[in-house]
Amino acid sequence: VGPSVKVGYFSQSALDVLDPKKTIFDEICDRIPGATIGFVRNLLGSFLFSNDDVNKKIGILSGGEKSRVVLATILATPVNFLILDEPTNHLDIRSREILLEAIQKFEGTVIMVSHDRHFLKAIAPRVFEIDQGELIPYEGNFDYYLSKTTRLAHYMNFSLSSLAASFVFGVFGLYFFRHGKKQGHIPSLLVGLILMIYPYFIENAILLWGIGFGLLFLEYQWLK
Repeated sequence: VGPSVKVGYFSQSALDVLDPKKTIFDEICDRIPGATIGFVRNLLGSFLFSNDDVNKKIGILSGGEKSRVVLATILATPVNFLILDEPTNHLDIRSREILLEAIQKFEGTVIMVSHDRHFLKAIAPRVFEIDQGELIPYEGNFDYYLSKTTRLAHYMNFSLSSLAASFVFGVFGLYFFRHGKKQGHIPSLLVGLILMIYPYFIENAILLWGIGFGLLFLEYQWLK
C-alpha cells in the first residue's frame, strides 16, 4: 500500500470497538476530532439518526444501528480505499439503501466481501472469486460473473451425466450386440448397435464424443 492510500476497514467484528456507555453523538465526535456539531448531526442524519436518536446509548442499539454508526465514522474520515467485510449484515432494507448510496458516491476504491447479491449487482464493476486458494478475476459486473459461472457449472454437470449415460448405454449395447452376433439374431445386433451409438449423437461437444468412444473401447475390452 502506497503512502497516499488511506484505508478504511469495516470488519465483521467492527461493532465490538464501540463503547456501549457512550451516546451515538459522542462516539462520532470522538472518532472525528474537530468536526462541528452541524457536521456530525448531518452525518448521523444521513445514516437515519436524527433529533433525539443521536443521544441514544451505544449499548441499547440493535446490530443494524451499530453497523450504521461504524460505517458513518469510516465514510466521514478522509479515506480513499475502503475494505468492507459483509457490510450489510444486520442492516434493514432502508439502511442498506443508505449504505449503497454512500458507496456509489465514494470516489475512491472499494473492495467488498459480501453474499448480498442485490448489493453486489448494484455496485460491483469487477468480481474476484476465491476458489480452493486460487484468485479468479472476472472482468465484468456481477451479472457477467453469474453468466460465466452458471454456464460452466451447467456444462460440467451435463457433461458428467452424459458420460455416465454413455457408459451405461455402451455396456448394454455391447451385451445385445455380442448376443445377437453369437446367436445370429439380427434384431439384437441392431438394438446393441443403436444403444452403443445413440449417446454420442445427442452430445454436442466433440471432446466428449472422443471420450465416449474411448469408454466404448474399454467396455469392449472388458466384456470380450
